[in-house]
Amino acid sequence: MGFEPLSPQTLRFFSILVVEDDPMLNDLYTRVLKHKGLSVKSATSLAEARQRLANFAPDLIILDLGLGNDAGEQVLDLLRLPQLRHVRVIVVSGHAFDPRRLPNREQVEYTLLKPVSPRQLAELVQEHAEKRLLAV
Repeated sequence: MGFEPLSPQTLRFFSILVVEDDPMLNDLYTRVLKHKGLSVKSATSLAEARQRLANFAPDLIILDLGLGNDAGEQVLDLLRLPQLRHVRVIVVSGHAFDPRRLPNREQVEYTLLKPVSPRQLAELVQEHAEKRLLAV
């Protein structure tokens, strides 16, 4: 039931927003995903995420739930907007949490507990991107 990985030329049509307030992790996730051929933008705060989402509807968001002052959950709340209903999310957190209590949890594809290996994240994102792109 396997399939051949999609080429970087095809994967570049799959867009990602990395929302992570740790600048080192944000840069690491962004670089690793771009290296896979994916189209990636990033934000380091709720305000920056709002600004990005006002002009850009990614296919997937990698979201640090611990963005500060429930900002991670506020990013999830933004996904109620009609133009963002298609967006799926990988939630990453340094603390245990109950995924059933997340806003818009039907849009959450995966939940990961830090530390997250960049390789694991890239493979998960690539697998998700390939499934979504092949379903079109």
